[in-house]
Parts: sequence; C-alpha cells; structure tokens
Amino acid sequence: ALGGGGFSFDALRELWLGGGDARLPDFSDYICHRAFQRGFFYGYSGDFPSLGAVVSLPRFSEDGGGVRRQEETLLIYDEIWYKEELQKAMEPGLGNLLSHQGAVGIGFEPIRRVSFDAFWFFRYGLIVAFGLSPLVFAGAGRAFRLVRFVKNSEFRRKQQEA
Repeated sequence: ALGGGGFSFDALRELWLGGGDARLPDFSDYICHRAFQRGFFYGYSGDFPSLGAVVSLPRFSEDGGGVRRQEETLLIYDEIWYKEELQKAMEPGLGNLLSHQGAVGIGFEPIRRVSFDAFWFFRYGLIVAFGLSPLVFAGAGRAFRLVRFVKNSEFRRKQQEA
C-alpha cells in the first residue's frame, strides 16, 4: 500500500470513483484537486490521476528543413508525487482536516423534511397581515389628508375667482 496514514492510492481512487455529486468532499477529492492544480495549465483533465499518468508539454525544434516535435515531461503522477502530496496534506490546512476524516466518505442528509401545510400558511399570513397593518393605516391617513388638501385648495381657488 502506498502512502502513510492508511491511505492507499487504490483505496482513494475507489473512494473518488464511487462518490458521486451528492456527497461532501473527502481526502480523495483533495488528492484529485492537487493533481488538477499541478496539471491545469498543461491541459490535465481533472480526473483522479492514474499511477504513472504524465503531464507533458510539446516542444518543437527545427530539424533539417522540417519541424520535430518532442514531449517534455513536466510531471509524473507516481509514488513519489503521491508521497509528497501526503506529506503536504499533513501540514495544517484543508488537506490535514480531510485526511483525519479517514477513507470513509461522509454523506449529507437533511435533519427533517420541511413541509408547508394549511396551518403554516394561515399562521404566517396572520403575522404578515398584523406586521403590515400599521403601514396600511398610515397610508390611509395620508390619503385622507391628500383628499382634504385637494378639496381645500379647490375651495380657496373658487373664492379667489369670485
């Protein structure tokens, strides 16, 4: 088994492959993300790395009137890379937190279902109605003052014309 802390490369790969989208991150996601970070700029796909996977960069040189392509190996996801990532994961941070979680995935389940029944609508309808009632009465008072102002201004205008 590769690595320390009871994490074999194959066990983490199986954990990552068997996960799915409806789970919380675990240490396999951390290792996958570290592989993605290292190979992102060179076209690495972001899947969990296979042992021996290579990240390379094409280099071109002139060769007697033609062009020759050579692949420059930048990174190999091998035992050495995996052990280095395990060492980095033991430093304080997210990797350390996820490594102490173990190789068992953690799922998320809501505590209870939220249901909206007739009583819920009635109760919150009353709360909203009583909460907004001062605004309604304040608005009605403003409307009454506006009507009185308009009537008074009409009365004054007619007096001035006479």
